[in-house]
Amino acid sequence: MHKHLDKYLDGSWRHGEIQVSYRDGKIYVYLVFNREVELKEPRTIMGIDVNFNNATYTIIDLNSNLISMVVIPFRGLSRALHLKKLSEDLQKRYPKSWRSLK
Repeated sequence: MHKHLDKYLDGSWRHGEIQVSYRDGKIYVYLVFNREVELKEPRTIMGIDVNFNNATYTIIDLNSNLISMVVIPFRGLSRALHLKKLSEDLQKRYPKSWRSLK
């Protein structure tokens, strides 16, 4: 048997479902294992705010004292919308009928 499966077969993990699939001439078997997890009391709370130009995360303790607040700027959404607008303008300017012109 595979060595990486030994840690799941020592009795601390329960067998879950087994999924079998056939793709591209191969048979794949997926084994799912479960175990009980000890829940711990939370020490901090994290909030995440995703905006158009940035993402901000804030970490506070249970007494509402600020531990950390970080703003991560990104231009991904504004650039994607700019490129979409440019492509739509081109499509309006040159309709599909240009393909059939000789």
